Amino acid sequence: MKVNRAYKFVVLIFLFGCKITSDQDLKWNKVKDKQDFASFFGFALNNSNPDLQKACIDSLEKYKPNKEWIVLNKYEYYHQAKDSLIETSFYEYDESDIRYETKRRNIVHVNIDGKDSVKVSYIDDFHNDCTQLIKNLYDTTGESIEITEVESIEWNDLHYLSRKLAVHIHCEIFPDSLVEKTSWKALIKETKKVLDAFQSIRNSRAKHIFQKEFSELKQDEKNLIIGIVPLYFKIHFSGPFLSIAPPPPPPPPSMHEKYWPVSLSENDMLELDKELKQVDTTAKNGISIKFEEFTLLIDDIEVWEEGGELNQTHGDTVKVYPEIGEILGGNSMRIITTKYSNIEIFQRFENSITIMNEGPHCDMLEWKHYTSDWKKVEKYEEFSYTSNSISEEQMEKFIPVDLDEFKEAVKEHCGEGWAELVKDVTSVTEYPCGVGTSKIELRIRLSNPVDDKIIEKIIQFDIAMGC
Repeated sequence: MKVNRAYKFVVLIFLFGCKITSDQDLKWNKVKDKQDFASFFGFALNNSNPDLQKACIDSLEKYKPNKEWIVLNKYEYYHQAKDSLIETSFYEYDESDIRYETKRRNIVHVNIDGKDSVKVSYIDDFHNDCTQLIKNLYDTTGESIEITEVESIEWNDLHYLSRKLAVHIHCEIFPDSLVEKTSWKALIKETKKVLDAFQSIRNSRAKHIFQKEFSELKQDEKNLIIGIVPLYFKIHFSGPFLSIAPPPPPPPPSMHEKYWPVSLSENDMLELDKELKQVDTTAKNGISIKFEEFTLLIDDIEVWEEGGELNQTHGDTVKVYPEIGEILGGNSMRIITTKYSNIEIFQRFENSITIMNEGPHCDMLEWKHYTSDWKKVEKYEEFSYTSNSISEEQMEKFIPVDLDEFKEAVKEHCGEGWAELVKDVTSVTEYPCGVGTSKIELRIRLSNPVDDKIIEKIIQFDIAMGC
């Protein structure tokens, strides 16, 4: 006989409400299908009775999925166009599509490994705790609007700001062959933290707008608060993984009208996996410069190095030696693996005089120079930048010099033969003299809004002036 699910829960609660202490009685397995698995997880999440939770977890552990990947979803948001609340309990939605077509800045990843170690990431930043991160991301005031996907909700002729934020928990529970697994206790703890964070934000919004607790609001008032603070929550049960997967790219415009997020096809996921790994962790035909606080990737530049110096972790300053003919300008640059949220990059260049002799040349790197002002590097998306290009006119800039002093300096720095070559020149740009860029510097400034600490790193590119 088919039993209504609501009655099944009533029966369970009644049975365990009785004082059953026998271990044999508590070791039962009532999970029969996907729906049961999702329902029992929700039951274990919301029940504080240790005996009930233990028995419920025992059932979850005995559940044998057909595939290694299963995903539990929980949605709760207000659909303004339909004037209705979309609300679900946990339910098993997918067993294979583990990537979702959502904007990478709209996903918080919580990674719980087989030793119950928790790592929280957002875009390329790592955070100590998901609770404060989620609350910070729901700050829809001031400049934060510029970096989040924000929508406007109309209610009683007033407009309120709402943003979309998905939280994905990744844990190592399936398959059964795992030696170490995420404990159900750790998973339930982190899940509660996420749900409590959203409830805390909703309560704060309710007090601000209605001067009431969220639980005291009327249903239409609750709908507004839920619309302002929607919930998109996924729990990924999987085998072992090395790190949090790179977030997926933005969706096409046509996807905005559909329920959010939207799953990709298997082929799309395979292609994305290849592309994102290359984009997020490897410079394209370029270099990687690692500091303790972050790593900088610079595309399309060849450098000379001996003994793999660039592979080490650097201090506050590092020198880079581009190959002959290479210069930094117009290169794509990305910062990865950092916990700092405010990052600015500045660039300047230095010009020096060179003396040429049909091939051989003497570069006066120890004499006077023209040094440009620091100029901010363009940021075209979060943690992604384009280095400033240097025009030919800029490369030939130099400070006023006394020619007699200059010719004496050539004799001192280059020798008598070179001094003879320049004895009749009337300017430092007259052949065999020339001016060119000999150094380019990047100054990277990092800070966090929670403290006043500012960290600066300098990367110096010593440009080869000869050919």
